[in-house]
Amino acid sequence: MFVIFGWGRQEISNYGPVYHRTCPNCNNAEYWQLQKVSRYLTLFFVPIFPHDSRHWYYCPICSRGVEIDRDTAKHYKIIAAANKAYINKAITEEELDVRTKVANDAIAQIEKLRNIKYLKESKDFTAIVCKKTDEELLFITNDSPDKYSPAFLIAVEQEMSKRDILPGNEELREGRGTSLP
Repeated sequence: MFVIFGWGRQEISNYGPVYHRTCPNCNNAEYWQLQKVSRYLTLFFVPIFPHDSRHWYYCPICSRGVEIDRDTAKHYKIIAAANKAYINKAITEEELDVRTKVANDAIAQIEKLRNIKYLKESKDFTAIVCKKTDEELLFITNDSPDKYSPAFLIAVEQEMSKRDILPGNEELREGRGTSLP
């Protein structure tokens, strides 16, 4: 007897429209959608349980978006449900505003706590960042910020502020400092 295991099956849950915004990729203004993608462990091709799930906030036109954490997704779901209810005329505009405000306040609190955490963590990177050249700091902030942790980027921004360097600073373009390899 043999057993066939797998883990590639996906289940996608669409929660609906969250915020109206302009996509930086396709430049269309549309309500961005919230989606959860769950990957399942399977036994004989039957899904048993999810082993991984991620939430995506994305443009419905070009499908570009960002992954969001579970806590933020919980509040985005509330906003999406309120938007759907309003579209279906199940709630008034005033009720939509109340539900959206409560969720937005909770999201703002999550972001505030996350920023405090990143600010504390950034102190660990201060010694590393102060050894970087001006060009390296600009490279980190302009060309590849997605490769670094938010705490590291905060340390970089603080060091740049201390040195009075801003992206696009003419002194740096004229060759002050050392070059990157």
